[in-house]
Parts: sequence; structure tokens; C-alpha cells
Amino acid sequence: GNRARDIIRDFMSSGPVLWAHLIRNILNKDLRIGASEKSINKVYDGLLPEEFVQLAHLFEEGKDEKRIKLPIYCDIKFNGLRRKAELDENHEYFITSRNGKLYRNYVTIQKELKILAEYLKTPGIIWDGEITMGSLQDILRTSQRKKEGVELAKDAVYNIFDIVDLKK
Repeated sequence: GNRARDIIRDFMSSGPVLWAHLIRNILNKDLRIGASEKSINKVYDGLLPEEFVQLAHLFEEGKDEKRIKLPIYCDIKFNGLRRKAELDENHEYFITSRNGKLYRNYVTIQKELKILAEYLKTPGIIWDGEITMGSLQDILRTSQRKKEGVELAKDAVYNIFDIVDLKK
């Protein structure tokens, strides 16, 4: 609340400028400090959750043949928004982008993920997937609108790529 805001403001104005800049970035969820989560966790084991999203890479002929072992399996690329979903302290799922931006319009998906996690008896897992629906324009419209976004997003589909259990 206001007391916390005042304490932070006092700290930022009385401490070194570099610290004020760092605190501002933390509050804005902007940790571009030149070190990855992996580097920080080498010093402070398990302090930050590490990015777990598997991303595709461009295949370069003449360079990547030795790295790839046959047989290989391919999927059609989805034209949607890559998102992860995890439980909050109230045991409700919330959906975020890879950089942590919260998306509140996918209420139907959040409810279905909770039912699925309860059915699989795996509470506390993180889902990695892509939200699709109609065209990319439709899905962008659902993610950016505040008022009618929930209604627009009711037909969105969450394609699950990976299930991550942070306890393992």
C-alpha cells in the first residue's frame, strides 16, 4: 500500500543511483541486467525460476545435419501466442507471456486447465503452450482488449506443448 510505496521511494532517493535504477527495474519487471536466470542461479541456487520454453531454431543446411539424429518428427507451426500457465496462491491458473506479462482474458482456458490438473492429480505444474483461435488477428484482439476481451476469448484454444513440474 501507501506505506510500502513511501518506504521504497525513501530508499530510492537516499541510496546510490544505481540501486534506485535497479529497484525501478525490479518493480517494472524489467531485469535486463546482463545476466540470465541461469547465471544468477549458479551463485544463488534456485533463486529464480529458469525459462523452460522450448523454441524452434532455423535449420541451416550444411551445418546442422551432424547435430540432428534421424528419425525426426515435425509438427505444423501454430499461428498464435506462446503462453505459459501456472497456479497462484489461490490455486487459480494465471496465463503469462514468456517475459511475465499477465493475460486476464482467457478465463475459459484457466478453468479448463484447473480441471485437467485436478484430473491428472498434478497441481502445481506449469503448462507451456500456444493460444490459437481463428486468425492471428482474432487472437491478438482477445489479448489486447480489456472490456470485451473475456467474451472474445471464450473460443480460444490452448495447445499444450509441455508440462513442467518444478518439484522434479
